[in-house]
Amino acid sequence: MSKPIETTGPTGPSNHDQPSENQPLTLPQEASPARTFNYSALQAEVAKLLGKQLFFIGGMPRSGTTWLQLLLDSHPQVSCSTERHFVNHLFPALKKALEDHNAFLLEKEQTVFRELGRKYPIFEFEELEYVFASAISILLLKQTRGRAVRAVGEKTPENTQVFGGFMRMFPAAKYIHLVRDPRDAAVSAWFHVQRVIPEHTNSHFKTMYDYLKYYGDAWADEVGLGLEFGARHPDRYINLRYTDLIESPEATLARLFHFLGVDNGGAVARQCLDEASFERLSGGRGRGEEDRTSLFRKGVQGDWQKHFDAATHDHLLQKCGPLMRHFGFL
Repeated sequence: MSKPIETTGPTGPSNHDQPSENQPLTLPQEASPARTFNYSALQAEVAKLLGKQLFFIGGMPRSGTTWLQLLLDSHPQVSCSTERHFVNHLFPALKKALEDHNAFLLEKEQTVFRELGRKYPIFEFEELEYVFASAISILLLKQTRGRAVRAVGEKTPENTQVFGGFMRMFPAAKYIHLVRDPRDAAVSAWFHVQRVIPEHTNSHFKTMYDYLKYYGDAWADEVGLGLEFGARHPDRYINLRYTDLIESPEATLARLFHFLGVDNGGAVARQCLDEASFERLSGGRGRGEEDRTSLFRKGVQGDWQKHFDAATHDHLLQKCGPLMRHFGFL
């Protein structure tokens, strides 16, 4: 029987993020000039990476996290990748792999080697964390090669759920939590899932209003988790409002760049805003010009007023009202 690795880690739905070249990962029979492996050199590179300012971005889906990631990656001293899905895909896969190997070893111990009466080592949670942290570090390392950066990070919306787990592995890292008015975020999320997974969405939600209520419930829970983490680690956590990125972008980016320890001057902020502008990302549309086939659908505030009915709005206010007031959305 399998010996589970005890953990309360993430087990949510996964998005299968394929490598750019989907080649099988095979173990070579022997060393070859075309395929070398130097464990010590790789460890040294990882150690150098850990000397930089690592950071993780989280926030509910359609809160502007992709835009924020692109703004940060436009900074000459920052490397920020999009959605490596460490939390909701890589972690469960690694956990299952180590548990399956534990089960195999325990079965051998109880059958083939039972007469020896010995207990052999198997993977425990600490080793799972080591493997997980190593895998994260390797992908962060790969995105920085060729760039002399001071801060290295990644954004996946689900990161907010496990900021504390990341901190166990990367105690010097910093955590960025982007928060958007749940009404606008819910509407944006509805059109997004209708675009990318319509059959799945329509099989789980009879109406748009059912989805908006579901989103509001999840928003309250997840935003609460982020604030609780921030209260415990105020020097490691920053929350930003999507509203502020829209209404006072330079000042908001300056605050964020200062938090990460990189150049926070006005010139670099303007450069980032130009390189990751809505117009550029959307292929020339201005904010408010809707394209429901685009990842960057509309990019405005207050769109929720066209899509909520009174009952759905009342439900969301009941669930999210206190946190919405905290962030000034009401």
